[in-house]
Amino acid sequence: MQNVEFIDRTEEIRAIEGAITQMLGGAGNAVIICGEPGVGKTRLLEETKKIAQDRALVLSIRCVPEKRNPYGFIVELVNQGITKTRNAVQEGYTPLGLASGEIRASKDFAAIDARRILVLENIYRKIQEIAHDRALMLTIDDLQWADSGTISAIHYIARNIEKQRILLLCAYTPGENEFLEETVKRMNIERIVHILKLKPFSFEDARTMASMVAGSKLPDKVLRKIHEITSGNPLFILEIAEQIRGMGPGTILKKISVPEPIRNAYRKKIERMEKEEQKILGSLAVMGREFSFAEACTILDYAEEDLAEVIDKLISSGFIRESAEAAERYSFVNNPVYEVAYAILSQQELKSLHKKIAHYLMKEQKPERFAEIAQHLASAECPECVEYFEKTAEYFLANLAIDDAMLSARHAEEYAEKFACSQGLKFEIYRTLGALYTTVADFEKGLEYYRRALALDTGDAIKKAEIALRMGIIYVKKGMYADALKELQSIPQEVANHPEIRAQYLFENGTVLYRMGDLAAADEKFQKALETLAHAPDPKLEGEIYNALGVLYQSLGNNTKAEEYLLHAHRIIKENNFRLALGGSCNALGLFYTNQGKIDLGLQYLLEGEKIYNDAGDIYGLSIVINNIGIVYWSRGDYGKAIEYFQKELENTAKIGDKSGMGYALYNIGTIYDENRNYEKARQYYEKANQIFREIGEKYMTLFSEAQIGWAMAACGKTREGLEIVNSVLSQLEGDANVDDIAGITFLKAKILTISGEYDLAEGYFLDVIETFTQLKKINDLATALHELGRMYMQSGKKEKAHETLSEALKVATELGATALVESIRKTLNQI
Repeated sequence: MQNVEFIDRTEEIRAIEGAITQMLGGAGNAVIICGEPGVGKTRLLEETKKIAQDRALVLSIRCVPEKRNPYGFIVELVNQGITKTRNAVQEGYTPLGLASGEIRASKDFAAIDARRILVLENIYRKIQEIAHDRALMLTIDDLQWADSGTISAIHYIARNIEKQRILLLCAYTPGENEFLEETVKRMNIERIVHILKLKPFSFEDARTMASMVAGSKLPDKVLRKIHEITSGNPLFILEIAEQIRGMGPGTILKKISVPEPIRNAYRKKIERMEKEEQKILGSLAVMGREFSFAEACTILDYAEEDLAEVIDKLISSGFIRESAEAAERYSFVNNPVYEVAYAILSQQELKSLHKKIAHYLMKEQKPERFAEIAQHLASAECPECVEYFEKTAEYFLANLAIDDAMLSARHAEEYAEKFACSQGLKFEIYRTLGALYTTVADFEKGLEYYRRALALDTGDAIKKAEIALRMGIIYVKKGMYADALKELQSIPQEVANHPEIRAQYLFENGTVLYRMGDLAAADEKFQKALETLAHAPDPKLEGEIYNALGVLYQSLGNNTKAEEYLLHAHRIIKENNFRLALGGSCNALGLFYTNQGKIDLGLQYLLEGEKIYNDAGDIYGLSIVINNIGIVYWSRGDYGKAIEYFQKELENTAKIGDKSGMGYALYNIGTIYDENRNYEKARQYYEKANQIFREIGEKYMTLFSEAQIGWAMAACGKTREGLEIVNSVLSQLEGDANVDDIAGITFLKAKILTISGEYDLAEGYFLDVIETFTQLKKINDLATALHELGRMYMQSGKKEKAHETLSEALKVATELGATALVESIRKTLNQI
């Protein structure tokens, strides 16, 4: 197939040149080209690279379905960049948080979102490093064959390059990859991508290409026929123009008068080759759309010189091409060629060769090639494919490529039925599917597959005990505490000699009891879990248990013991270098000391947590600790700094698509405006937060933000409407929330009653709230409630009671170190 001059794509080139210009000016963006096979996506990418190559570092990759590894294609691009910017071949880059080709024995997926975001942020940061000294253009062709991790990374990068000198340029064929289609749709909704839909050639463009390839000016009648039967597809025009080169117009019309599918044209071309060459072409297709020369020599049993000679002929004939990204790798020029070549061999030959390739790949047992092995075995109709689909699912799951893991697990389930595989293998498949559905929060499906696994007669009691443990955790997530206790309270006899599993049972049991409000029973379970770990040390779980005990003893009001436990957890985590867990521990200690009035010490721990998360690129953890730092600055009266941190939280949560975090940031900004008595502005932020919480189905924060809207409305003069909203929230929380939450909403009700002059009712509610906060030792909330009660007494004319209550509020706030609150209480006292 000859190379032809690039035919005018003026509109598309103009759009991409505009994107390049914006990128060079520091406004990065993403462009996705989509269109049917043969319409010119790859050629447009190639021309674009020529335009950008003198002005930016251009990194390119073409996706192929046989190489679906977690984050594989985007990591390969990153490795290209590392090599080109450092002028040396580097060791393979693996993003922090990725399993790096090693399947993890544990299936603890509780922090799956945090780990996935950690991986995406580290890939993004590495790309930022590559683009530090020079503008960067990333081009990815055939994105429809990318793994879900790479597609997620593209979404993440596109969301964050607005102020970077980075251009993301991808091309894909629609209708091949559902996850990609959904991702592109989301990107379009977020307005972070420009989509170019390539149309077929116009008649004029078809005329130019056909005449150029045919070598002479063709009559309009011939050209119109070509344009009609090809529907303007450039690849098809090219193929037909090559066939008719040198023919007269009459002959041409006879030859193309009946539309001939493009694959038939390739078949005829292949039939003119020698039989041995045909067989080699077909065998290479069985290896995949892309293949290694060395592996082809070994598997097909050809001498290097002989195979090299045939490959040179295949390149000249326009069937395959050398890879631009790697030495001694080749790929088929397009999908129609590949499909025709794959059909050369007989069914028996295909099965035999697929099996041979699979067994060759099985020798090294590289997890990153499990997907290839599974597919080759399935094509060879070998029962072993079930095992490898299951292994592939586990590998993808361990590496956070959830959609690919789900696809592989379903294939494993399908083939397990077809080949009537063993109960043990079915057990592993159901266990993996249970974990997958749990990970995507489809808890009913997760429980269904776990129950299927437990129903099998595998004889593996330990694995069954682990599944029962996971089922208990699912029930906790669903808020079904009675069902959770049913799964967790009776520890299976079989785990008696496995203290690490027994300790996990006790810990999860204690967690359920804590959430149910049975603090004494929870304490007992946590202590037993620690005793059990004495026989099988597990520093990570031990740190979690001590941390949980710290939180529990705060709720009991025993702050001395709470501090002891939290510090002990911190020491364990630090000694064992659990870096990200250390960020969480700093956050817990920061909150504890802040609540105890030791604000400077609390801020010190929180800022340490911020640095740990920021250095690691854990945006999920960083958002949490930034929110808490904002709260500390807020309590000190530094409202500007507080809003700065809440805005940071808003940016970070938007960066990772964490709508819940965005809701909390908006809610907190609203509360600052509330405290500064800008109630209309506060209401606007509460409503934005409420809209997000409602969208994502976060029940409690939907209700709390709704109650704050009610309060803000009342403060703006709509007391009746505001009170109705707060009363509605309280009725919905009745019997389904802890006393702390109910006290918070009741506090708002008391403030509204004060505004409406119903002082006796307001006093009763204030006193109930103060009693609750005193019992829970919620010092900051207690000081605020005393302040509002003092204001109510002052408004109702009870000056003596007002002075007494406000003096108590001042004492509590001063001990707490809440600068802003102290100043506000003093102002109120001066008004008496």
